[in-house]
Amino acid sequence: MSILSVDGANISYNVVGHGPALIFVPGANGTGDIFAGAAEFLKNDFTVITYDRRNYGSSELTKPIPEEAKNSDSTYRIQTDAADIAALVEQVAKEPTYILGSSSGSIVVMETLQEYPEIFKKALFHESPINVFLEDKEGAQADNAAVVELANQGKLPEAMMHFAKDMNIGELDRQMMMNPPANLS
Repeated sequence: MSILSVDGANISYNVVGHGPALIFVPGANGTGDIFAGAAEFLKNDFTVITYDRRNYGSSELTKPIPEEAKNSDSTYRIQTDAADIAALVEQVAKEPTYILGSSSGSIVVMETLQEYPEIFKKALFHESPINVFLEDKEGAQADNAAVVELANQGKLPEAMMHFAKDMNIGELDRQMMMNPPANLS
C-alpha cells in the first residue's frame, strides 16, 4: 500500500489496473480491503483506488482529532473524509473520477459531491443508510439504533436478525446472510 499525506493524517491506499479511475469509499469498517475482490475483477477496465479512511486500518492520524469532533452533530469527520477523497483524486487519480460509496461510505460520497463536484465523472451510491427521506424516518432511525446497540453489545447474530426483519428480507436471503461468503474465483 502507498501513503498519501494530508492535513492531519497519512492515508493508506492501493491502486490496481488501468483505465479511467474508480475510487471505492468504504463504510463503517473504514477499510478498503473489503473491495479487493471487486478491484481485481475491474482492474482490466479501471484504475481502481481503494483506501483506508482516516484513522481506520493502516491510515493514521498525524494530529489529534479536535474535541468538537466528539459531538455527534459535528461535521468535522464528514468534511475531512470528503477532503481526503478530493486529495486522492488530485494526487493519485489526477483526473475526474468515478467514485462509489458503500453503506455509510455513500454518505461520504454525497458530502464530497457537494463540496468538490469538479472531481467527479460519476457518483455511485451502494446501500446508502440515509433514511431521512422515508415517510417513517423516526421509526427507521430507531430500528437502525437498535441494530447498532445489539452489535455494540457483541450480539451480532441478533443484530443481523433484527436488520433482516427491518429490511423485510425473505427467508432464503436471511439464511444466506448467516453463511460465510462464497468464493467466486
